Amino acid sequence: QSLRMELDDLRDPQRLADRALSMGMVPPDSPAFLDLATGRVLGNSEPSTGVNKFGIDAPAAAKPGSLRPDPIVLEREVIIRPERVRDGAAAPATGRRDGTNGDQRD
Repeated sequence: QSLRMELDDLRDPQRLADRALSMGMVPPDSPAFLDLATGRVLGNSEPSTGVNKFGIDAPAAAKPGSLRPDPIVLEREVIIRPERVRDGAAAPATGRRDGTNGDQRD
């Protein structure tokens, strides 16, 4: 299995393109094709200038729509709080600094 993985890595188009570039190979600017049935050369072949680059990178994979759903936007609700009860620990502060609610006698 490791040999198969190594062979797959060596056959990788991007790796092959990188190796060809490191050896000085460049893609042709105007390729010509040989018609095997007739033996004719199709196209006008000229020496490459090296302007073109290999475009071997695969396009980015797109996620299916089910994995990128539209966002759910919730409307903001305004909650009106009822007046607080004035007895017990939940009573609002009286402004006194001694920690008492003012009902206690000194």
